[in-house]
Amino acid sequence: MVAPRPCAERRDTARCGVVAVAMALVVAALAPGVCAQPLPPGAAQLVQRTVQVGRDSGWVTPPVGGAGPVVVYATDVRAQGSAWTRVVFAGADLAGPVGTERAARVRLTSLRDGAIQTLDAEGLVQWGLYSAYFNGDGVRVEVLAHPGAGPSRVVIAEVIASEPDVLLPQDLCLGDDRVPSIDQRSGRVIGFGGTIGTGFMFDDTNRFFLTAGHVQPSTGSVVTFNNPPSNADGSIVFPPPAHQYAIDAASVQRQTSGTGNDWCYFGVFPNTETGLQPPQAYGGAFYTLAASIPAASGQAVRVTGFGSTDGFNLPLQQNFTLKTDTGPLTAVGSTVRYQVDTTGGNSGSAVELISSGAVLGIHYLAGCRTFDGGLDLGNHATPITNANLQAALAAPIGMCRTGRGSATGGVGAVYAIGDQANNFGVVAAHPVRFTKVAQVGSRWQGLAWNPRAARFWACDGALGLYEVTPTGAATLRAVISGTGGAIVSGLGYDPAGRVLYGVSASTGQIYAINTTTGQATPIGPASGGNVSGLEWDTARGVLWGTDNSTTPARLVRISPADGSRTIWASLPSGVNACHGLAYDPALDAVMTIHATSSIIYRYALSQGMNGTFVNAGVSFGVFGSAFGLSVMTPATPCPADFNGDGSVDPDDLSDYIACYFAVPPCVGADFNGDGTADPDDLSDYIGAYFAAGGGSGC
Repeated sequence: MVAPRPCAERRDTARCGVVAVAMALVVAALAPGVCAQPLPPGAAQLVQRTVQVGRDSGWVTPPVGGAGPVVVYATDVRAQGSAWTRVVFAGADLAGPVGTERAARVRLTSLRDGAIQTLDAEGLVQWGLYSAYFNGDGVRVEVLAHPGAGPSRVVIAEVIASEPDVLLPQDLCLGDDRVPSIDQRSGRVIGFGGTIGTGFMFDDTNRFFLTAGHVQPSTGSVVTFNNPPSNADGSIVFPPPAHQYAIDAASVQRQTSGTGNDWCYFGVFPNTETGLQPPQAYGGAFYTLAASIPAASGQAVRVTGFGSTDGFNLPLQQNFTLKTDTGPLTAVGSTVRYQVDTTGGNSGSAVELISSGAVLGIHYLAGCRTFDGGLDLGNHATPITNANLQAALAAPIGMCRTGRGSATGGVGAVYAIGDQANNFGVVAAHPVRFTKVAQVGSRWQGLAWNPRAARFWACDGALGLYEVTPTGAATLRAVISGTGGAIVSGLGYDPAGRVLYGVSASTGQIYAINTTTGQATPIGPASGGNVSGLEWDTARGVLWGTDNSTTPARLVRISPADGSRTIWASLPSGVNACHGLAYDPALDAVMTIHATSSIIYRYALSQGMNGTFVNAGVSFGVFGSAFGLSVMTPATPCPADFNGDGSVDPDDLSDYIACYFAVPPCVGADFNGDGTADPDDLSDYIGAYFAAGGGSGC
């Protein structure tokens, strides 16, 4: 059941017959202490209204036959005359395993410009049962489900819609010489109750955000990028949902206690349409926080943010769009002061020292004018050295903590790919922490170590098959085909047989995947269930899988010959959503991560069947409906004398190439004309091999 919204956001949902979100994955977390609070003078807030809808799809079921998702429910919701609208759901129950192609989804389409957002059950929770913002006064809401899936239901509570904006009084320093900016380090933040501010990416582990505390990010709050010019009347225009990011309320830490103590630190979920995080989508640029703040001596500083306009100093099309200005640093102490043109909507902007590019503070209050209209010391910013802010940065929560461990990778380490920040990294024991190595790709599904190449195989939700180095460099090798469009949700690699196995969670089908062409060949019949984690056991020559079709989830043993399964053990009570699986030969154990709690569970295979999983510690990662897990083992040496020179030599390149590519021995010819038939001479060996058409007995 979705948790109620906090404070003034709570709604009487009983009248709508709220239903549970159909997932046992990520429970909506509410930002602690985020309730309506007085805003500082000049702070910006969207003027908005609520239109009650109270529309219930009822239980809708797709037909049994046919292919592809079909629309099982559609309705249009409107708020006449609005410049923008946002749909609020009372609840949803969506059929099908989350993270697979068979999961039912809600599709929302702007009736003005056709912009689309698609939300599965996990996405609905991340967005706090709110939609993205859509331009225009109407949105079409559809439920898409696959033939044969179970019934789904959505309940629409209301629509939040615009009212004519109230133009804010301007408190400018020296006229208004702000100019438009395209700095992708900053996004427009829409906080609690429609508060408008600026958030900027900075140099924490995941390049997450700082803003002013009074902007009040909370459940349903959004950061938007690539924001278009506003309308002629100053009403803001939103970018498509592909440039809107839901704020993780569980990550929010903030303070709003006045001068020099107004700040907020938060993270965002991946975009629903692209799967990317902002640093991945917008070039990876970010601000660097200053280690200390110099004494003020008129140094030039820059403030870039989404300030308002009044139609006189700047055109209304620039209202709440990104603008930048510079001016002198005038005072430093418990607050940072500077004479730069800012207005409502600039709250949360970075105050950047131009000479170094370092951020000195977080803008939270204009104030260039004295009571008699003279020039004051200027605006106010919370110093980046603020003790409470620094304490929050040192102890992140929610999404902000993921990837912040200090584990060392290498042989014996457990690697994970696909936390909610799209990190690839190391999960180490004692204590268990997830350490970011690189931010790469999106919507990862499976991970399997290939000791012959000393890299990982990985696959994603678009059926891409990748090789990933231990440093996180990912190369697309093939597109997986032959699954009928079913996502491959887990991988396991048999290094002795040189076979890459995959499994589809939506059907339970096991595949052997050709790593050159991507062709997936079914092994045995589809067995159903929801097996999303897969791994090869090098000691027993079998596959292990995690089946999340029941609660608790189960460990299953899978035959590589015919795909048949044996239920082996159950995870602890209530533990489901375990989508990654790794086999550790040193411990002779398998391990998985519980996506909801990020706890690692380990099962010693020496127990046989029906043993006990043990809690191996918290990973300090934030994992969702799909991710991969695998253990790096030593590189595989060449097992035989392939080139026929009488020695098994892993340092002999011809031996190694023959071993890696599984080519037969070729000896006995002088192909390079140096007078000797030398099997250790690589040109002789390669010439002999290809002259024989890839056969033996050259």
